[in-house]
Amino acid sequence: MDNTQICECANCGWKGPSSEADLGIDVLLSLPERVDPGEPFPAGECPKCKSLCHVEQALPILAIVVEGGIVQAVVSDKPGLVKLRDLMVIDYDAEGADLDEISLVPQEGGTDAEAIVVSHSISLARINLAGILPLIPASEDNAS
Repeated sequence: MDNTQICECANCGWKGPSSEADLGIDVLLSLPERVDPGEPFPAGECPKCKSLCHVEQALPILAIVVEGGIVQAVVSDKPGLVKLRDLMVIDYDAEGADLDEISLVPQEGGTDAEAIVVSHSISLARINLAGILPLIPASEDNAS
């Protein structure tokens, strides 16, 4: 295992380098009782609380690609890890749309608004999303 990877403990919240997580023989021998089928292989035992800890997984990056005001695609660097029930685009600029394209979208307060609602699936990105992240200006909305 790469000792530069960061591990995290779901039990106590500890985060640190994988070199600090104990994966000695005692821990290895105890794994059959401590790891459920299908659970990822642990990085070791947390030095703080002795629960099993795992390598921190990078969150997927999601991008909505728009051209001419129309969503062309929804892409991710890890589409299989994006957990969404549904992804929809709600376009309130419905002026000029055909009647069969318009939906009434319930609003706060019990009113309805006309909009075009389109469902999208998430595809594998063919662009370097991680390389684009540093180009986004910092703001209160996207500060991490």
